[in-house]
Amino acid sequence: MGGVLAIETGARNSSVVAVIDDSGFDTLPDVIGFKFSQITRLPSWLDMGMMTVQSLDLNFNASEVRPLDDASKLHKPLLVIIGAKDQLVPPIEGNNIYNAASNPKELMVVLKAGHVDSYSVDTKRYRNCSDTPKASSYVTI
Repeated sequence: MGGVLAIETGARNSSVVAVIDDSGFDTLPDVIGFKFSQITRLPSWLDMGMMTVQSLDLNFNASEVRPLDDASKLHKPLLVIIGAKDQLVPPIEGNNIYNAASNPKELMVVLKAGHVDSYSVDTKRYRNCSDTPKASSYVTI
């Protein structure tokens, strides 16, 4: 959930000057539907009952957790990091975040990395990407 908080805070707080999203999802319903289908082998639309119960039980509306919407409101540098072998969050969701954001933005895809695994798989590239001058003021949460 770190990417959600980073993007949401970056979009809503002017003191944040840049955002790094590592393995973030685009909407909570999308990522829950993906995991539901992966585990049960049932269509993702069947997870709506689970989402309704979860919303009632936890007293919040899961469908309102949409970092994709906040990414479109970011007007500061964004670095999106995606592990191409992520089994928790489909990599397309990171692409959706990247595509929703305006410039300046940067995308780093690590082909052999899973969920939040990019640093350990390709430390040098990760450091170089996050240490570049245009990313020098990124804030991670």
